[in-house]
Amino acid sequence: MDFSGDVKQAIPRPAVAFGGVGSAGPSPLLRGWREFRRSGAPVRFLCFEGGAWADVVGEAAVPLRRAFLDGRVVAEAAYGGREFLFDFLRMVRIDAGTAQEGSDESSDTVESGRVSKAARGAWGRAVRLEETDKFYQVVKKLFLSGIAPRVGGGVAITAVHKVAQGPRCRAFQQQGQLLAAARGADGGNAKFAWYGAPSADVAAAVEHGFGRTNSRVLGHRAHGDGVHLSPPQSPYASAMLANADENGEAHIVLCRVLMGRPEAIPAGSSQLHPSSDDYDSAVDNMQNPQWYVVWSKDMNTRILPEYVVSFKCPSLHQMQGSSGATSALKKPSPVARDMFPTLLAEIQRFVPSSKLETLQGTYNRFKKGQMKKDQFIRFLRAFIGDRVLTAVAKKLRGY
Repeated sequence: MDFSGDVKQAIPRPAVAFGGVGSAGPSPLLRGWREFRRSGAPVRFLCFEGGAWADVVGEAAVPLRRAFLDGRVVAEAAYGGREFLFDFLRMVRIDAGTAQEGSDESSDTVESGRVSKAARGAWGRAVRLEETDKFYQVVKKLFLSGIAPRVGGGVAITAVHKVAQGPRCRAFQQQGQLLAAARGADGGNAKFAWYGAPSADVAAAVEHGFGRTNSRVLGHRAHGDGVHLSPPQSPYASAMLANADENGEAHIVLCRVLMGRPEAIPAGSSQLHPSSDDYDSAVDNMQNPQWYVVWSKDMNTRILPEYVVSFKCPSLHQMQGSSGATSALKKPSPVARDMFPTLLAEIQRFVPSSKLETLQGTYNRFKKGQMKKDQFIRFLRAFIGDRVLTAVAKKLRGY
């Protein structure tokens, strides 16, 4: 595992849980009963299949919803050509033919005027940690040490929730084993990283899995269309992607992430997947990454949410606004446009033919004003390395 600071010592690798939430507090069965009693009408039912959450659709959803509203904790339904028992207390689906268990999840949202658990501020089956809990203290220290210097104080943690583990954890562990086999031991090592997004996306990711990436929030600053996570010592970057709710509260998630073998992707890229089979993920900079990027096809098997940090920061909205204003793109000056063709012509001598298309495509975006000059230079540094770039620049300058 690749951790940072106190996290390495204080946050252990979680045990695999089979449809429960761990041993802290009331028993999983009692906790499930309490949540079942106070839940609103479910809009959707989801099952974890093939490493992702899938809706129970068709006629099967009708008896499930009826049973839930009638207060029955177990319901029968046919789904995918098989008969199942759905256990709402343990949140598991049992195959009537094989007795095999799998996890199911009812989606608690507001419908027909009934208020759900989510509307009450709960995070699904996540457990709220007491302030005296050692994991609360470690997560708090990690978050505040990274964000307080950037916002000048005025940030306060309002809650920390431990996310329940289950099928997603098993899928994550399997991915780690596969990456270790393909890339070596380091390829299967997990890192801690922060995930930030609008509150609705955070809640969905914690309860049911990632439904979409957060790259749209970054706009032209995104390094491809993938889930962007910031390193453990840099929660500020992810916090800037979160939005405060009506209570002034925002949320980000401390996750574990499997990167395998990453490649450098420039800001403004529209890349959707690895450029070749040699890579698994992406970063903004190979030497000092500020963003880890997991592609959408892997986001529910290579990212494992661990802790939800809820916080208030009055200056956050103002800083988000100013950040958006200062990052507006301008077309490069004529001088810059005249200089780079010569530079690129020389650089192409050092670049394998397989990478020329990426180089030319990125330069075209810069030429059209879709990428700032400093972003394009950072791309060149990551793409060919400082050594080659310096040598080419010296040659063009005549020394």
